[in-house]
Amino acid sequence: MTVYKKSKVLVGLILILITVCLAAAGAKILWEKWRDSTMDMEALFFTSLEDIQQWQSYRYTLETTLLLDNYKTAKTALNGERDINGNLHIFGKIMDTEMEAYQFGSDHYRYRSATKKWVHLENSPLAENGILLMSIDPIRNFQFSDTISVTYKDKIKEDGKKYYRFEVIPKEGFHVADAYFTDFTYIVDISADTNEITAAAIYGVSRTESQNKLTLKVYFYDINENFTLQPPAQ
Repeated sequence: MTVYKKSKVLVGLILILITVCLAAAGAKILWEKWRDSTMDMEALFFTSLEDIQQWQSYRYTLETTLLLDNYKTAKTALNGERDINGNLHIFGKIMDTEMEAYQFGSDHYRYRSATKKWVHLENSPLAENGILLMSIDPIRNFQFSDTISVTYKDKIKEDGKKYYRFEVIPKEGFHVADAYFTDFTYIVDISADTNEITAAAIYGVSRTESQNKLTLKVYFYDINENFTLQPPAQ
């Protein structure tokens, strides 16, 4: 076989391979569109909402902004992790104040930057504060089952991954910080691969001053990974 004929055969094989790949990609897109069109999106949301309460462990990043008097802001930016035993580690800023803490049951460890030492408290000060709990235990923001509306918005793609996006308005009276905020609206992203809630933006209004508004954004990862935390060295 001459070099020319070999080249023609090679080009032909490459074209066939490209055609097959394009056909496979097109078939996958069509299948995903068909699957999405036949899904009960509201049922998917409530299944994922129930599932999040069963998570054994997770890590998260979270940001909150509290708008005060329409111009002042107080910000929280946290990283957190909850292990398979329910223990907690958080670090970052809460209301513009640096903080790092561990919680093991009722035992609380907080780092004091002034002394560069860990302080151990046998009764956690975090356990009853609703505003803190919505940030340090973000799954509590999803402890509701009754809604005013659940609206499927779109299928989105971020960083190569696909998500189903919903707008949700829960009924009153469920929220861990319900004594402080009302009129909650949620934008929730559910993984198209795992059907797990992976991100949410939560908006609320102060019960006492309607011009004071809350925005909370949380991203979950390492869901149900097998990891355990240890208390910090004293």
